[in-house]
Amino acid sequence: MLFLHGILGTRANWRGVARALVDQRPGLAAVLVDLRGHGESLGLPGAPTVVEAARDLLAFDALLGLPVRGVLGHSFGGKVAMQYAIDRSDPLDTLVVVDSSPSRERDVDAPAALATDAETPRVQETAHILQTLRSLRFPLPSREAFIQGLEAAGLSRPIALWLAMNLRRTPDGQRDFPLDLDEIEALLASYYATDTWAAVERPRGRGQVHLIAGGRSSVLSPADLARVELAAREHDGVHLHVIPEAGHWVHVDAPDALHDLLLAATRTLAR
Repeated sequence: MLFLHGILGTRANWRGVARALVDQRPGLAAVLVDLRGHGESLGLPGAPTVVEAARDLLAFDALLGLPVRGVLGHSFGGKVAMQYAIDRSDPLDTLVVVDSSPSRERDVDAPAALATDAETPRVQETAHILQTLRSLRFPLPSREAFIQGLEAAGLSRPIALWLAMNLRRTPDGQRDFPLDLDEIEALLASYYATDTWAAVERPRGRGQVHLIAGGRSSVLSPADLARVELAAREHDGVHLHVIPEAGHWVHVDAPDALHDLLLAATRTLAR
């Protein structure tokens, strides 16, 4: 089972969740992936799009030597997971999408670093993060200087600590932020402009689709949730789970509830 992080994240974001899952599913191998433009997957050829990120996973399949039977994706990674499920030649057994909208929300030409007051708080927050990262002058003398710079711009300490996972030490001991922010912005714009409803409304084979939403998150609109509920009524393999106490960071806000859902969703994968 592949685990896919969100925008500006790394594969390490889901290590604890994956480890807890395989501890109780010893027949399951969890593979944590750095999506293109993130972590160790910098400078990959091809366009910075959701479709190209899904193609990366298809190429990765051939290198694993094990059948990929499931995928979990959070946020940006959730849309990549859905696109991957659509593009595969054979159906997945389990697709888990964590707080990610299948909808096309904005035009691909709309700058991801700009957001109007009418857009969701999540879109506005992500735009603010990108603008703040662009405003910093790298390299910085220390990790703490990076965190302080983000906090001074109004970002929360948890968000600053999460972004600090991307820092790299330079030869002279300073800290650099190696991600190409133009590429990140293009990937995010592609997320907003890509429609992946086919993965939810037209599930293939006997595979199970689990869409998990944070009850306090605004990522999935009421229309999105109603559309998933309709798909669940029409297909036995489609399931909507709303975790009331969780925001967008479902794995941080409600790890136990998420773990229980993943145990149920992967019951057949370890056989």
